[in-house]
Amino acid sequence: MEKKKLSPFAKLLRHAARPGEGAVGRFMLWGMNHGHSPIYEFGLSHVDLPRGGRILDAGCGGGELLRRMAARAPDASLAGVDVSAASVEAAKRRNRRAIEAGRMEVKEGRVEALPWPDASFDLVTACETVYFWEPAPAFAEIARVLKPGGTFAVFLEASDPERARIWSDALPAMHVRTAGELSGLLAAAGFEPPAVHQNARIGWTCLVAKKPRGGER
Repeated sequence: MEKKKLSPFAKLLRHAARPGEGAVGRFMLWGMNHGHSPIYEFGLSHVDLPRGGRILDAGCGGGELLRRMAARAPDASLAGVDVSAASVEAAKRRNRRAIEAGRMEVKEGRVEALPWPDASFDLVTACETVYFWEPAPAFAEIARVLKPGGTFAVFLEASDPERARIWSDALPAMHVRTAGELSGLLAAAGFEPPAVHQNARIGWTCLVAKKPRGGER
């Protein structure tokens, strides 16, 4: 059977899940850093950055969300993690000064197996990335690295599977879930019911979930 050829759009979109080396990967990371600016601001408007705390951006891409949080929380320490080596290098370049100052570290790794010990962070963010995760183990792992009472914030441009079909049809690895589905997965991982903020006209969603202070999972 002849293998179906990918359209140029589908080939480009594949880099959204895991940007690779080369010109296309660099272009995708540049596009993420600049094109995601509105969703970064929408999400951050619903999140309290911890003063003097520790923040992790899971699936940090090109590092722009890390840069914005570092600027807004100058007394916090930050970390980023991404499965793509190209993303990690781009995030390091974008945040070179914060890294050199000892305020930030960026590591390559999978969110389902985070390279930090239990109760390491006060806040974990995830922007435009949970589509590509195995949500049950990923959310459980984020709960593990959060301190009791810590916050997990998810920023999404797409939470309506029908409206997002143009993207998910071109990228089989992309799974768009509703806010209700994600809330159920967060509850199964031990989080309290999340606050759900939505811009219905555009379709953006921000879920803000707390880990119980007692640490019960």
